[in-house]
Amino acid sequence: MDGVNENLKTANTTLNSFMDEIREDIKRIFRRLPPIPVASNSPLRLTNMGRDIAKTPEAGTWAQRTAAVVRDQVAELPDYDVQEFCSEYVRNWQPAPDMDASHQGMCLRVGH
Repeated sequence: MDGVNENLKTANTTLNSFMDEIREDIKRIFRRLPPIPVASNSPLRLTNMGRDIAKTPEAGTWAQRTAAVVRDQVAELPDYDVQEFCSEYVRNWQPAPDMDASHQGMCLRVGH
């Protein structure tokens, strides 16, 4: 009976390890999905909400400031890695303390 229990424990450990690997793969896939303001087609295109955000007066200033911050981090990356970097950057983005209230509100409306 001990042999059967050991085999079951081994099978359970193997199955749990396999399931953890699958979960991580699924999480990786979901992390690559575009944020809401971006259409899900490739190359990336803005949705109506993304176009509305891009038209706000603060969008150009934010884009210039952000580009200056990340330029060196993405300069040598292949295109796909730049897209991956951008998705991760947006996912982890926090408003700057000096950001005006209207821009903070716009960012919060789109899930940041």
